[in-house]
Amino acid sequence: AEGSKEDALWHRTKGLIYTPAFINQRRAEIETLSKAYKTVNGNKRAFQTLPRHLRRRAMSHNVHRVPRRLRDKATREVIRSEGEDAKLNGSTTTRKKNRRWKRRPPYLLREYERRTRNNCWLETHIWHTKRFVMASMWNYRIAYKCSDKNQRSIYNSVCNFVTIQDVSYMELVEFVSPTAQSIFSLFQPFLSPLDFLSFKSPVYFNSGRVGKTFLYEPNAYPLGFLAPTQFLWTLSSKPKNQNTTDNTPDHYTLCIWLHPSIIERTLQIISQSLLLQQSQDDKQQVILRQLKDEVLKFEILGPRANDILRSVLKVPKDLAFLPDIENLTDPEQKNKQLINFWNRKSLLKKF
Repeated sequence: AEGSKEDALWHRTKGLIYTPAFINQRRAEIETLSKAYKTVNGNKRAFQTLPRHLRRRAMSHNVHRVPRRLRDKATREVIRSEGEDAKLNGSTTTRKKNRRWKRRPPYLLREYERRTRNNCWLETHIWHTKRFVMASMWNYRIAYKCSDKNQRSIYNSVCNFVTIQDVSYMELVEFVSPTAQSIFSLFQPFLSPLDFLSFKSPVYFNSGRVGKTFLYEPNAYPLGFLAPTQFLWTLSSKPKNQNTTDNTPDHYTLCIWLHPSIIERTLQIISQSLLLQQSQDDKQQVILRQLKDEVLKFEILGPRANDILRSVLKVPKDLAFLPDIENLTDPEQKNKQLINFWNRKSLLKKF
């Protein structure tokens, strides 16, 4: 009915509109439109609301490049951003900061502290952000996916050459004791009785090799799985005297790497077992130290990993247990010597 009245009024006035009455009828629509025009939706700046063919590179810092209808809004945004920078730097005066000023160490340190407030950065974060898609996982910023289409080259590197990966997000925990038996007795309830290549194995004990094993809840195998772990034995010897030939270690250190998603629960159970062990026997002294973000860890994979490490790192010549491969000129003989040295049978003969 209302539509028919308006149509009749339109034909009677021959298409003429009485402006005051028309505006009063649509006042609510006009107010809504003007409010939506002034309201900024999202994080876009004034020049970003323009079509792409009208944007200019200098609009972000030069408000005179922005069209007049958006110039006031762009000026307010510049003033507000300068005030936020002044609050961040702790100064009351506002100044235009160029790239050279932003590369100063105090500014970089404050920016690093601000951006790592929620997620920790790895040492290779800056390198990875330029080449990878970063993701927030386990309170770390980790390289998730490569930005380039290079899956085939990565596959060829893994199969024929070598690749390196930063896994420093794996948290390191140390167990230090004057005797190795104290550490063995601590972890015996957490290991599988069928695992012969765990902490006690001579393949890994005092050999400098990294081993892998699985941890279970105390005396719950095959149930109660906790976490997979990697471990490494390190021995600290006493200083040698000229009159003595005692080479017994001063203390034994077991380093284990745990995933950050399971480390809290695993350390809680291990700490309870450690307190129980010390309450039963005071001589069993084991010190637990959590070295979070203090040690870097890189995994090097590929058939030429040994060649790359040998060309980059130099082995000290005072290590008598290593084979003499520096005098060999044939690369095949060098590889055979290394393979024979790291062979499990040769290691078992040494123990």
